[in-house]
Amino acid sequence: TKSSTLSGASSSRVPKPLLPLNTHLYEYILEHTREHQTLRDLRAATCDYPHGAQMQVPPEQGVFLQMLVEITNARKVVEIGVFTG
Repeated sequence: TKSSTLSGASSSRVPKPLLPLNTHLYEYILEHTREHQTLRDLRAATCDYPHGAQMQVPPEQGVFLQMLVEITNARKVVEIGVFTG
């Protein structure tokens, strides 16, 4: 399986997309996903836990969820299943 690294991330690997995407589209999404340094550090630390890499949302999905919260003007958000933060 091919995994990509997020631009700006050191050696943290991003899993392949959950939905079937064209390779060029997925690379474009990864190139244009901006991840805050704190979130990048937390994602890298989570990979050290057993099954940690499987227990987290990929950066591009996190940015998408953040966008949904912002454009809907959500005042309250419940995240179920928080693993390390």
